[in-house]
Amino acid sequence: MNNVLLDDLFPPMEPFSPPPRLRPNKAAPPLTTDEIAAALATFSATAAPGPDGIPFSPRKQVNKVNPSILLHILAPLVLLGFHPV
Repeated sequence: MNNVLLDDLFPPMEPFSPPPRLRPNKAAPPLTTDEIAAALATFSATAAPGPDGIPFSPRKQVNKVNPSILLHILAPLVLLGFHPV
């Protein structure tokens, strides 16, 4: 019975397949700190966190202290056309 219960609660996982390789999008305009600040301004500090679980208030605080931190994190994602969900 234990194995039946375990198999039901923990079914076999699908084999891992890596995501497709990203290619640079040279047509993408460079991201700016002003764009990041404008996007962050649209979110309430008390809004529910996104899928990554990080609330917006720390992002706003980081951007206020040093805007280049988020720029260095997000700029490569724009360049590669990767939009995390």
